[in-house]
Amino acid sequence: MLSPERVAEAQAAFDRLIGLPLVGFNGYLSCRYFEFGEQHVTTSRRGVEYLKADWSLRLTCNWRVEWGNGMSVSRDLFEPDWPQDNPIVEQFYSEVDGHTHILQSINVFPDASLHLKLTDGFDLIVHPSAEEVHSLDCWFLMPRVTEIPALWLGEGELSWVGYYRPR
Repeated sequence: MLSPERVAEAQAAFDRLIGLPLVGFNGYLSCRYFEFGEQHVTTSRRGVEYLKADWSLRLTCNWRVEWGNGMSVSRDLFEPDWPQDNPIVEQFYSEVDGHTHILQSINVFPDASLHLKLTDGFDLIVHPSAEEVHSLDCWFLMPRVTEIPALWLGEGELSWVGYYRPR
């Protein structure tokens, strides 16, 4: 459980995303990134160019997205393998890629849950189990620029860290 002070601290960090569009969704297996803001061309350490949004919310805990007339996708659809030929997942990707969903509000709760409401009835609900909150890595709010600290929830603690999570 997060103290009221830590909830307020996390709420203030997430409030910086209000008004930004959801511009991407990617990841590998159970680790997913929801990207918000403008996308910028960035060069990796290996010299490869790619697009990177202003903010990324990395999730390794339980999450689901609800939209439309009762449609939803969740972490379970992406484990253990990438869903192949799943019409719900395909519809979700077309909904993310084909529309601009602006973040309208974010609520942070003492159990480390998050509820992100976007335009057009698009909601991201993050609801980690108690076990996930105390695992090594639960969720991580990462800015594109390294001058702004990232907000990390893992091992039962909420921490401000450099761009990469603590080792």
